[in-house]
Amino acid sequence: MSRPEKHLGLAEQFFGDDARTQRLAPGEALMRAGEPNTRLYLVLRGELRCEGEDEQGVWRELFVLRSGDLAGVTSFFGRPHTSVYDMVAMSEVSVAYLDRVEIPPERKESVDASLVPLVVHALHRRDVQRSELERMLGVAQFGAGIAHELNNTLAVALQGWSWLDRVVSQRLLQGRSAEVVDAFTAGRAEHPHPSSAQVRRRARELAGRYGWGESFARRWARAGLPAPEAGQNTADMLEFFEIGEALADATSAIGHTRHVLDQMHALGQRRQQHTSTFDIATSVDAGLGLVRHLLSGVDVEVISEPEILVHCDRLQLDQVWANLARNAANALRAPGLTEPPRLRIECDIATGMARVRMTDNGPGIDPEILPEIFSPQVTDAPGRTSMGLGLGLSLARSVVTAYGGMIGASNVSPHGAQLEVRLPLAQPTGDRPAPNPTNGAPS
Repeated sequence: MSRPEKHLGLAEQFFGDDARTQRLAPGEALMRAGEPNTRLYLVLRGELRCEGEDEQGVWRELFVLRSGDLAGVTSFFGRPHTSVYDMVAMSEVSVAYLDRVEIPPERKESVDASLVPLVVHALHRRDVQRSELERMLGVAQFGAGIAHELNNTLAVALQGWSWLDRVVSQRLLQGRSAEVVDAFTAGRAEHPHPSSAQVRRRARELAGRYGWGESFARRWARAGLPAPEAGQNTADMLEFFEIGEALADATSAIGHTRHVLDQMHALGQRRQQHTSTFDIATSVDAGLGLVRHLLSGVDVEVISEPEILVHCDRLQLDQVWANLARNAANALRAPGLTEPPRLRIECDIATGMARVRMTDNGPGIDPEILPEIFSPQVTDAPGRTSMGLGLGLSLARSVVTAYGGMIGASNVSPHGAQLEVRLPLAQPTGDRPAPNPTNGAPS
């Protein structure tokens, strides 16, 4: 149980009764705006998303309560005892509580006075969090402006590079033998990179079999080219493989740069929502299609219950799955993995919500940053989050929470990570609230 050390005594005094605890499943509400509440809660574990009206009267997420935070402060001390926020569990949540109804009338004034230091500390933490969120929004909007300008320049560079790549490749391959063309094509394609130990072992085998020098044998082993046949021009084969690989790497780097700029732009922008009702599995398939090239060599399995309908902006949700799958694909390229890479995606209904679980058998997420993995400034090197900036997961969280959903991450045994998304099921048309463009998720 994580609590501020200097307030530990007060927390134990008022929230130490194990009989006054409550557990919430993901998606379950602790309280709803406008409903009576006479309890002051201490969050013991997990996260609560708190939504309410901001200064402009827009209903949106205002802050997140974590271990050590207090919930229900306004309604516990206010008159009437009515909640002003929706507080919904984003993960498995445990809380302890103090109920005002159970406090004898003659003790209420002294209890209120005793709680003041704990409440002041909790409200200070909340103000710091809101200030940080506002600062991050300002940074994101500034970055979006820069990204827009750089994207225009990058578009020109990408167009020129694409032309140059095509022309140079055609000229280089004119009159070349079939094995040289095949080697060049292999260099251009997605291919696994052997470990250092595998390169050393194969280089020794090649040097002994063909009498090659150590450097040439190591380059061939690193390329992963098959053993050459008699009479083949091995020098040209290796050189053209490396040329193809260099061209592919440059193209990929430009694409990655554009993707980062797109994410920076999206993080600071909001757009009109175009919502519709659709089967969540079709959106998952579309999202996977956006990153199919990154999943080459990965055993991808999608299992879905029939007709799991949600009501969202389809393009936004497609991008969520693309970002999560890209994150998994990066993890599955981590060095030292011995099992064939696998990605399992399960779509079902749990606790009255649509649920999508994406599980990989990669190295997992660093436990130290796991609680903050969806923050824009957090990355889990090497390669755990998209482009090393953490923007992909942050954008996914923005979209999911904008539609009343939640997203979480955990490590699985014996190794690997699981990202879980829950979204409200589609309501009948007559009961569905109109989308709020002001509170739209980033594209």
